[in-house]
Amino acid sequence: MQSPVVFGYIKPSILFPTRFLRNMDKNRVKNVLLHEMCHIKRHDILVNYIWMLAKAIHWFNPLVWIAYKMYQDDVELCCDQMVVNHLNEHLSENERLEYG
Repeated sequence: MQSPVVFGYIKPSILFPTRFLRNMDKNRVKNVLLHEMCHIKRHDILVNYIWMLAKAIHWFNPLVWIAYKMYQDDVELCCDQMVVNHLNEHLSENERLEYG
């Protein structure tokens, strides 16, 4: 694992690799934590379970794999946008630009 991930749906946990935490300052860790909390708020774990089922059933269909990749990209952009919107309300422009 190279970056933080959310694990579990009923009792979600955010897992941070030790190497990742060693190389980050407090501000970046806070922003990454906000991003991962957005995944929890949006119930992305549950939707990922549904995608895993779809990929298992349609493992032979390249369109399912392409759609899943596009979904993943959209989810990450959406969570980033949610964090930026939150930062707009609470932080200076420099801190928002740093996250972006």
